[in-house]
Amino acid sequence: MKNTLTAVAGIIILAGCASPATVYDPSVPEPQVVVNSLDTRYWEAVSKQAPQFPRSNLSRGKSGCVNVSYIITSEGRVANPVVVKALPDKTFDRASIEAVSQFVYRPSETNTSKEPVRTNNVFTYIVGNMPQETHQQLDAIWRSRCSVVDEQ
Repeated sequence: MKNTLTAVAGIIILAGCASPATVYDPSVPEPQVVVNSLDTRYWEAVSKQAPQFPRSNLSRGKSGCVNVSYIITSEGRVANPVVVKALPDKTFDRASIEAVSQFVYRPSETNTSKEPVRTNNVFTYIVGNMPQETHQQLDAIWRSRCSVVDEQ
């Protein structure tokens, strides 16, 4: 009985420590090029799914934003995503990392060498039924709050 309880407790602890879909991969070198997320000189998005809005935050009416920096590898996949800014802190981090980890890119016509780059993506999470214009204004406010100084 004691061994069973220890095993169950260990599983619960491990489940609570589960990491997002992508973890840091030290085998992926840091690229020499850093580009703004709107810069398509190197890579073009093939697939960019929006993150799932965490239900607990939705039911509590929490809005926010997350700025995720990541590497686009020579295969067009995402590696080593990291949250560089989030408001409120840690509220939407997991959903944002999981979403960005699913992004897929293809090289632009000028990126024939498939040069990896570091880029970023800002996700906004806005709760409420509102006119589109109001939603766009709130989106712009959250995006500006989650921008980082060294963005190009």
